[in-house]
Amino acid sequence: KWVVRPEVKTKKGIAISSDGNGKYVYLDPYEGGKRVVAESVRNIYITGAKPLAITDCLNWGNPENPEIMWQFEQATKGMADACQKLNTPVISGNVSLYNETVLSDKRVNVYPTPIVVAVGVLEDVEKAIPSFYQKEGDLIAIVGQVDEKPNISGSEYLQEVFGVVAGDIGKTDLEVELKLMEFIQKSKDMLKSAHDVSDGGLITALLEPAFKEENFLGLDLDISTKYRPDFELFDQLRSIVVISFDEKDLLGLQEIAQQVGVGFKLVGKTKKEDNLSLKINGEEVINTKISELK
Repeated sequence: KWVVRPEVKTKKGIAISSDGNGKYVYLDPYEGGKRVVAESVRNIYITGAKPLAITDCLNWGNPENPEIMWQFEQATKGMADACQKLNTPVISGNVSLYNETVLSDKRVNVYPTPIVVAVGVLEDVEKAIPSFYQKEGDLIAIVGQVDEKPNISGSEYLQEVFGVVAGDIGKTDLEVELKLMEFIQKSKDMLKSAHDVSDGGLITALLEPAFKEENFLGLDLDISTKYRPDFELFDQLRSIVVISFDEKDLLGLQEIAQQVGVGFKLVGKTKKEDNLSLKINGEEVINTKISELK
């Protein structure tokens, strides 16, 4: 995602994000279509901006095959339903069809892949919420579906470690997205950073904000879970945002989360050393340099 300052005399800024995941749409066209819109819009509101609209590029296989046309119909319906719920109309777009290749003398269609670009506006571009951790000693929490059962269907973990693209990706709860949007809007003056959980799962979303520059901030993390640790760390499907903030704002943020109706879980803090110490339920499972992880 990007935040842009227009070349005019205004305090306003423009937030832009681009997202897509063909594996989700392949596994469940309707829910995958919803999810790609929700993720792109989430990347707008976590900057502190108000989402306004999307454009799309729909990349599909051969629509003369009934199953491909069914994917297309279901995915665009899911996208439309998400746009209506999140109040982000589609203002332009294009479609690319007949995307096939030949493998072992067999024609293979590409994953059905809608790419969504969302845009939003910030009233004061100087107050945009950064993606990166800002200073040592800040607390880190996750907000949203933090206690939901994790699901690694369609995840990078499942594909890269086990060589499988499969599973039930479940339903995208757009009500949760609206609540998360409300939480960010009400708490943005207290947030030092915000980063959504998407490709790579929770562990990636916790690490990426530390990958800012050569002078890495370290992390002390302790994640409590009643589920399998690898599922907890690599699930990409729950609606979760990673935030950092000053310790004095902890109670205020917890109160806003309770008022809005989203889960809130403290998971650690930043530190000066170039080091990640990751504990699961109090037991250390990783201790290594942030720079090496990058």
